Amino acid sequence: MLKECLDVFKKIYEEKGESLILDTYVPAEGSYVLVDRDGAIKEIKELPKQKEPPEDFESFIEKDYLSALIDMNKPIDKKKVIHSNNYYAFWVKKDSIRPDKNGKVKLTQEIIDDYYGLLKAPENKYRKKGLELYEVVEAEIGKPDLEMIERHKDWIKNNIFSIVQDNHLKDDKSYLKIYFDANKEAYQRENRRYVIPNVYNTTDYNVPVEDKIFGLPNDNMGLNAKKPYLENKTRKNTMPYLISTEEVAVQKKFFDYLYNQACLGKSNIYLNEKDGIIALSNNESLKQSFKGYYLRIQKGKELEIHDFDEITGFEAEIEPIELKQYIPVPEKNATDLVYEKVKKLEDVKILINSVFLKKFLITNFFTDAKDIRLNDTKVKEELLRCRTGYFNWFFKGESVAVRSFFAESSLVLIKNSILNRHIPKAIEQFNVRESILNYFEGGERMEQTYEEIFERLSEMINSDTRSTIEDDAMYYYAAGQIAQFLLSLNQSSKPTPALVNPVINARTAQQLQVVLERLYKKYNYAIKYPQRISRLYSMFLLHMPENKKTDSQMLIAGYLDRSLVYEKKNKNEGEAENE
Repeated sequence: MLKECLDVFKKIYEEKGESLILDTYVPAEGSYVLVDRDGAIKEIKELPKQKEPPEDFESFIEKDYLSALIDMNKPIDKKKVIHSNNYYAFWVKKDSIRPDKNGKVKLTQEIIDDYYGLLKAPENKYRKKGLELYEVVEAEIGKPDLEMIERHKDWIKNNIFSIVQDNHLKDDKSYLKIYFDANKEAYQRENRRYVIPNVYNTTDYNVPVEDKIFGLPNDNMGLNAKKPYLENKTRKNTMPYLISTEEVAVQKKFFDYLYNQACLGKSNIYLNEKDGIIALSNNESLKQSFKGYYLRIQKGKELEIHDFDEITGFEAEIEPIELKQYIPVPEKNATDLVYEKVKKLEDVKILINSVFLKKFLITNFFTDAKDIRLNDTKVKEELLRCRTGYFNWFFKGESVAVRSFFAESSLVLIKNSILNRHIPKAIEQFNVRESILNYFEGGERMEQTYEEIFERLSEMINSDTRSTIEDDAMYYYAAGQIAQFLLSLNQSSKPTPALVNPVINARTAQQLQVVLERLYKKYNYAIKYPQRISRLYSMFLLHMPENKKTDSQMLIAGYLDRSLVYEKKNKNEGEAENE
């Protein structure tokens, strides 16, 4: 799939050129100095730490990009004090040009001489296959300009240790980057002189094929003697894959582009022939249907690709999820949730993030568990257990995993809210849960609505006619109502988790009966007008459920819904029972 992604990138790169990369390039914090051809300082820019590509930085942006090392394991300066790659640029950290506490300076005259010495004779840096590769490049672009190198070396030696003070530059630990004025073709030429011999993982794996050289690219690949498991042992050539120097140059540009996106926080990359490249942060979502390739990237010491997939049918617009108040929300406990139709997958992501996971999902899809600062352990457990499934749904359009775990996971979180005495939040979660489950089912799942069960039970307990519970759904709903009423008689303002937990986590009908019997005996002294609760409790005891396993959904629905016992039948009725 990488080849297909490269084909898309190459097409766009051929149209836009270097601007495709430079428009998203973020240089490092530091002092930038441009020296003209006469040796005078032409321009100085102090660049603070950036989160976006800087404005008014045209003099430096392309020079900076072209002068960077592939990584610190492939320097020109073997001491790794100088971090640039050509003789038009000179990069050092400012603390390398001032004495440390022992009076020693990291950057020495010898290091400067060695740096420019290698730039004069790059062939001295390479051996065997690496030298062969360099000779191919030199035949294409010519030898280095020795006079220019000597002139730049002299300028650096005469100015590098005083330039900060003489020009009142920021004396901090950031970069000092010096550039010598030259056209972009000169910078591009010297960039190629450095990049091509160094762009492969190691030249040990290079193989000549006719008039071309093929090798193992360095991008996202760490094959070496310590990692033999990356080799393909079943082939004559055990390298994972080999590409030509032309292909590897394009691949490096592609990975440079991806690295820029990762630096900007855009970790989700979509590619296809129709739309080109779409880069999004976790807070963003695709706005249209999409078929193509997906990469999940991350900034490390280099670009890291953490996921690579083919998307066969992502839809930004979904069949509407109709948010309903299956359990009515009391006005005094209203939350910010708007009950409406949700038509976009992006809005479902926001909904689940805020309603169930305390807004920790979107920012922690890939965060190490130890780094997630979430005090609610149950929410954190569900976040870690379910986040991959949610990610695949929201970013790839694959809902299979969510369909398999959502019912259970959301119920766990509702119970957690109840135990933490967050009843308004639990009602909100219950309503959203029902709405999403009905969306997955393609319609209402229940034969009777909660409102119908409530009204039917209300008729029964307010009638002198003897009635019986009609089915298991009504039975477990009634159990929730009984628990809600009995626990409301507790002297404290809200029931403690120790009292609620045995009810909502009862596994069987028998356990539930035992718990409710214990509560009934404990609080029956406080029941002032026992008619309604007595009828409800009697009907509960007389029903023999077919499903012996507790229907937690109906139990919780009854627990969260309006109280049948406290209900006022009409405005003229006066005080409801036990009020």
